Amino acid sequence: MNLEFIYGPLRQADENVEDVLTRAMGYNHGIDENGNIQRIDALPEGSKNLVERTTFDKKTGKFFIEGLTESAYIDFQTRVKAVAGKIKGRMDNSDIKGYEVQLLGQSSMHFKGWMPDLMRAHFGSTKYDSVLDTLDEGRFAGTTKELFREAWSNERTLSSNLKSSLGSAADLVLQLMYLKKYQGDPKRRAELKAKGKWTDAQEEAYQLKRESLAMEMEMFKRESTDPRVKALTDVDAYAAMRSRSINQTLTQLRALIASYAILSALGAIGPDDDKWVSQNKATRILMKTLFKSQLELGFVVNPNDIVSMIRSPFPVIGLLLDAQKVVTNGVQESWELMTGVENKRDKTPLGYHSLKFFPGFAQFRRFYEVYQQDQQNPYDFDSRGMY
Repeated sequence: MNLEFIYGPLRQADENVEDVLTRAMGYNHGIDENGNIQRIDALPEGSKNLVERTTFDKKTGKFFIEGLTESAYIDFQTRVKAVAGKIKGRMDNSDIKGYEVQLLGQSSMHFKGWMPDLMRAHFGSTKYDSVLDTLDEGRFAGTTKELFREAWSNERTLSSNLKSSLGSAADLVLQLMYLKKYQGDPKRRAELKAKGKWTDAQEEAYQLKRESLAMEMEMFKRESTDPRVKALTDVDAYAAMRSRSINQTLTQLRALIASYAILSALGAIGPDDDKWVSQNKATRILMKTLFKSQLELGFVVNPNDIVSMIRSPFPVIGLLLDAQKVVTNGVQESWELMTGVENKRDKTPLGYHSLKFFPGFAQFRRFYEVYQQDQQNPYDFDSRGMY
């Protein structure tokens, strides 16, 4: 038994995400004639994806992927890690950041190593991703560009610019409500044209969007020093990147709005001094789970959540303060055990501060509500008065 085994339950959620992601990427990647990993849409029609190439040997208990070499396996593994980092951040020993080689950087980013990749996935500038071999941009950055790209032009009047900006915002709201689709997606256009459901009006809107994106791409190429960017000629690749950004942003906003609605509805049940969500363990665990999900979905959107997650510039100080509490409270608890004299000023139960340093106990305590204090929701930063 080692620390990895003890921390196993804490890794389970991350491993579940990676398992689902690996299978999803397996459906979207294949192997070309040279044995290299490629996106399935870049391969000839009829090519098998990695899942279709996979067989399972019941005798040995091993999987076999037809045509997969060691270098291709490493390439696919690296791609999965890169995409996973955009979803849940990345804390990998093989991915050493610049700040990690500096004492100040290590101190300030302790427990926050997942943040850089996640922030870059939301607000990163447009670049060529050498790992995924495709154009990439932060989802919020791309959506903002789409909202304001045509809104402010020196050739237009103020009223015309405002009208264009409001029109773009209205389009995004309609897309958020599933009442409209993004008109610049080349993949959706090809699918609808094949079904005969692509209208002339949609084609006109698509071509206007494509011309605008082509101008944006040319400006991006002029400002870039990357030779791979300079060689870009496919506007569809740029349009596909923008479509991904908008779809990811809208999906995240929908989930966030749904979580706010669910929490508000559940929190409104019952009188203020006896809320339904605080009446039993099951509802308390449900609310903790929902609040945690909301925090992870919205910390890049809600300023209050951002502040709550980066409140301490040096998280290591929190460890030192906890260690100080262990020493001072431990002396007091030892004296109480030896003498039987209880300190009325100590409101915490036995082992409240010291046991939190045992791997996994904090999560165990939070789930099983070992102490009375554990009934409080640790993620309810806004003090909504549900407990």
